[in-house]
Amino acid sequence: MNKLKCFTLAEVLITLSILGVVAAMTIPNVISRYKEKVTVTKVKKMFTSLTDAYGQYLAENPSPSEFVAIGNGSTQIYEKIIKPYFYVKKDGGLDKSLFGDIDYYCMDGSKSCNSINVKNRQYAVELKDGSLLWFSGRASDSPEGYVAYFYYDINGTQKPNKFGEDSFAFRAINRDIYPFDDVSGISACNNVASGFGCTAWVVYRGNMDYLDCLSANWKTGFCKQK
Repeated sequence: MNKLKCFTLAEVLITLSILGVVAAMTIPNVISRYKEKVTVTKVKKMFTSLTDAYGQYLAENPSPSEFVAIGNGSTQIYEKIIKPYFYVKKDGGLDKSLFGDIDYYCMDGSKSCNSINVKNRQYAVELKDGSLLWFSGRASDSPEGYVAYFYYDINGTQKPNKFGEDSFAFRAINRDIYPFDDVSGISACNNVASGFGCTAWVVYRGNMDYLDCLSANWKTGFCKQK
């Protein structure tokens, strides 16, 4: 007569323990990669949306000079670029208190990036997916050809509110939209810098590998590991 072979309780517990260890090692990485993919997708989509909206505006307006005046530039940006082409859930206008007193951090953990938070960059809106977009016309001391600045927080007021992680920057220069820092190609995308330069890395390289770099350059893909 054939006898059924059964596992002992000890064998079952050992197997479950091994599975638990494997899960503990792999699940965080899976979750991290999923969050990274969501972030990359949203940043790329915003870049495309801004490019399309700015292109539509330029098709009807040969010169974007009206955005240069810092006094009213952001309102004009909203009326001519954001309002017609984006689904705005909440129009914060010039009253950014609607979004609370949010601190913004650089990738190095410092608050030096707080000068570019929602309150300090004029017009702000909440989009359909809960993300925040705030923007301003060119300051009088900005380089020639700069038209406007756009800042995008993929998860709104939720933390970490850190550039290079959930917040990203774009610029309108002459007749094009650029992910920061497409133009100069500075290697400011690492955990000891501001993180502004990470937008170009995300858009063109399609990942956030720079989070593990001490020094990184989006143009070359160079990454000095921690």
